[in-house]
Amino acid sequence: MMLTENLSPRQSIKQSWWVVASTLACLVTSVTAGTIKVDLPTRSSWVGSPIPLNLIFENVSTHDQPQIPDTQGLRIQSMGTPSSMKSVQIINGRRTEQATLTYQFMIDADEPGTYELPAVELVADGKYYTLDPVQFTFESAADASLMQVDIHGVKSHAWLGDVMPITLKILVKPYADTQLPDGALSAADMWRMLDVANSRWGPFQPAVSELLETGGVPGVTIATVEGQRWYAYGIKQNVRLLKSGEFDLSDVLIRLNYPQEIG
Repeated sequence: MMLTENLSPRQSIKQSWWVVASTLACLVTSVTAGTIKVDLPTRSSWVGSPIPLNLIFENVSTHDQPQIPDTQGLRIQSMGTPSSMKSVQIINGRRTEQATLTYQFMIDADEPGTYELPAVELVADGKYYTLDPVQFTFESAADASLMQVDIHGVKSHAWLGDVMPITLKILVKPYADTQLPDGALSAADMWRMLDVANSRWGPFQPAVSELLETGGVPGVTIATVEGQRWYAYGIKQNVRLLKSGEFDLSDVLIRLNYPQEIG
């Protein structure tokens, strides 16, 4: 379900209209009054699956670039340059023009829970608009019965300039179905179930980018998890330590599209 909210100016400004008649005019041009709309397709998602928030400026001449305030527990990323569109419609000699400018932000959470984005103030054509506080709910997408992730080789102490070989281990339970020739999807098939492009790989990004370029599959072994055979993928990366402090591995989040049935 698509939720669309229109923002109204906090103060109304009286406008005067003049109608000019001319015997030579055969085409009347009009421009819809400026406004700001909010396009928010959903307010709930899973950790690692961002929610898009679109701010749409319609028929606005000047505006301040919108800023979404930092909110504890949420990651808010601007998608950069806004998209623009202009449309022209002519009906019975009346020409109507509409121009839109859309800013997109992606909102994600660090942990499951309910979060509130504070009120956002927007300015366009000298008018002030307010986006009321919005609550977002993010659920956990972790399921240790289908996938487990761990990082090996991180030293408790090291020196600046050292090269530390680390390995990302991704354990995946093979999808099983009696319709399959071997009764389960192969290691290569299960690797293709990983949403490689939309996962966050942190320090392992160079190794993963190489796999994407070559279309390869990382080294895989068979692991036993609760008496069952799982695929264990190993992605190795040499990391040079360039700054002091705790080695940050918080930007690793792996997404898996696990099949539910064979069709």
